Amino acid sequence: MRRFFILLFIYTPLTWANFVLPSSFEMKFIQVIKSEISGKEKKSKGKIEYKYPGSIRFKVEDKVSSLFISNNKTQWYYTPPFIEGEQGEVKITKSNKNLLTDLFDILKKNGLKKNDRYDVEKASTKKRLVRFNEETSKKLGIKTLSVNFQETKESFDQMKSMIIEYNDGRKVKFEVLSLKLNKDFKKDHFTFSVPPNTKIVR
Repeated sequence: MRRFFILLFIYTPLTWANFVLPSSFEMKFIQVIKSEISGKEKKSKGKIEYKYPGSIRFKVEDKVSSLFISNNKTQWYYTPPFIEGEQGEVKITKSNKNLLTDLFDILKKNGLKKNDRYDVEKASTKKRLVRFNEETSKKLGIKTLSVNFQETKESFDQMKSMIIEYNDGRKVKFEVLSLKLNKDFKKDHFTFSVPPNTKIVR
């Protein structure tokens, strides 16, 4: 199965009370991954839908699209067929901790101030850098996270982009296309309905 990676962000201020993570949101983005070998950038579009606590839909649209859904009980990773008529595949497991929900849940619970999980630096008037402590960094696999804003106002709806630096040196940028706050998702939104002609892996 193609390796599934999911990326995310977090940011905290010294006194940045305006940056409040809503209980639910939808974020459309362009994901930019730079090859360490060739230096070329690979771009793909995607969408994150989140609801506290621990519910998420993460979709990436690429040559081979993918969809990851998780709630408090079950998680699904679905890869549709590359060619119409072929078989798609879905991996179903019990819900466990993953990068995306862990980060958003931590941010929602701890707020935007220095805490025992991370420190924050003001890199510029429109950029904040989050440094995770050793324990949290090891758990999440993330070294730092930088958040860039449209304006000097540090609020969630003004987020322009975010860059995640992993412990292995990889960096991934998310360019925010749109944000919708406090989305009213349907009850079954974070449950996956397996399409016909799909191989199920458990």
